Amino acid sequence: MSVRTGTRYLRTVVSIAADLVPAAIVAAAIAAVSSVLGNPVWMQVVCGVVIVAALGFAWWNGLMRRRQHSRRRLVGAAVVPILILALLVSLQLLVQHSADRDLASARDTVAKAASDSAVVVLSYKPETVEQDLASAKTRLTGEFLDTYGQLADTVVGPTAKEKQVSMQATPVGAAVESVSEDKAAVIVYINQTTTVAGNPQPSQSQNALRVGLTKVQGRWLINRFDPLF
Repeated sequence: MSVRTGTRYLRTVVSIAADLVPAAIVAAAIAAVSSVLGNPVWMQVVCGVVIVAALGFAWWNGLMRRRQHSRRRLVGAAVVPILILALLVSLQLLVQHSADRDLASARDTVAKAASDSAVVVLSYKPETVEQDLASAKTRLTGEFLDTYGQLADTVVGPTAKEKQVSMQATPVGAAVESVSEDKAAVIVYINQTTTVAGNPQPSQSQNALRVGLTKVQGRWLINRFDPLF
């Protein structure tokens, strides 16, 4: 008697579990859809296929139970949506891993571009100031290029020659605020040494700059240069 009771109880548990499989698959598929929103359309289509397959299994499961088919057929009917869901999860993990790797690479790239360009913009010597400022201009774009060019030609260059001013910038560190496909913002920390002819003691200063970058023909160029202190 106890064996029959145990068998009946086991069948009840298996039956309930079979009923819950479609709901679990649908829930997982919906979660997958929400996680890939904004990703390629094909991935969202796969999510839709998973949901449709799960709903189809739910209908098939009910039909088979009414006809008292065996548990094996019920479990077999769940194989397709489960396999599709497993494929979807694998694809999502693969795509996410690739996206994370690309983002890390992009952050390293813009941080280096911002630091290197800031050093070029803030460094010059009186004997080579024209070449130094011309090199700096190649790192700039947009309105900032126009503003810097005017300041360099009318103030920085003549002053450097007349008073024999030398400036040397050294990067200390960089922190990426944001980065997208063609825009970035980086906080760059710079140490500056300024030397003036007739003054044997150079002055030292520490600066933090918010550097805005935009990608132009594959190069990250500065379009904003804001001192923070």
